[in-house]
Amino acid sequence: MGYVNHDILKQMSIDVGEEMLGTLITFFVDDTSERIKAFRVQLEQKDYASLGISAHTVKSVCAQYGVMECSARARELEMICRGKEPEAHESEIRTRVEELCRDLAAAVEEIRNITL
Repeated sequence: MGYVNHDILKQMSIDVGEEMLGTLITFFVDDTSERIKAFRVQLEQKDYASLGISAHTVKSVCAQYGVMECSARARELEMICRGKEPEAHESEIRTRVEELCRDLAAAVEEIRNITL
């Protein structure tokens, strides 16, 4: 299953140039890897406010890079964490964080190996 919309990355390459796209992809890979770690820490600490903020950021970044499924998953997580009484949805939040982290890791691997 592909996570990355290649058309979006092709357009980025046209907009910013291939060299800059390489730099941006490196940023995406590094940043996303750190965010996966942060999600897990925030989940263990039951810091749902921070999880919501992290999900919001990941939602936007993933959309920019054409990782649309992860963007949608992050949006769902953000809504639950920012909703009323996220503590009542702990099990669902845990499942969504695990799924999002799994998919983000797969997207990182895919984008690392992408050729346009």
